[in-house]
Amino acid sequence: MLSFFRDPRREAFAQALAESPHRMNALVKAGYSGNSRNTAHRLAKSPEMIDRVAAIQSEALQATSVEGLVKALMALADKAAALGTETAMAVARGLLSDATRLRMVAEKRATVTSVVEAADDDWTPRPYTEAEKSALCLPAR
Repeated sequence: MLSFFRDPRREAFAQALAESPHRMNALVKAGYSGNSRNTAHRLAKSPEMIDRVAAIQSEALQATSVEGLVKALMALADKAAALGTETAMAVARGLLSDATRLRMVAEKRATVTSVVEAADDDWTPRPYTEAEKSALCLPAR
């Protein structure tokens, strides 16, 4: 993760603010004195800080993507299988099943999203028919 601010305390404030919305805690965690509410408010409301916090949160969200979760589940399944006990093997099978289901849901969501986006691109409005106008109580022209 690249640093956005030259001032390390501002960057630390942005990092802390991205984790928790409590400005004063973020201020203290970043190394500022804990008695400056004005500084916390001013820093948190600056456009640069808002952009940096949004970027940090976006990076964190991408790190917890579906593929990341699937990999974590697969790693846990490998560890459970390595134990070799009947219970561990059952746990491993369950984790692999969860990983497969998660991947399938993500693929379905991607397919539905692309279909909806394509439909939105092709959609053009058409005038109402007389039957639709009367059903919607619209005045006839």
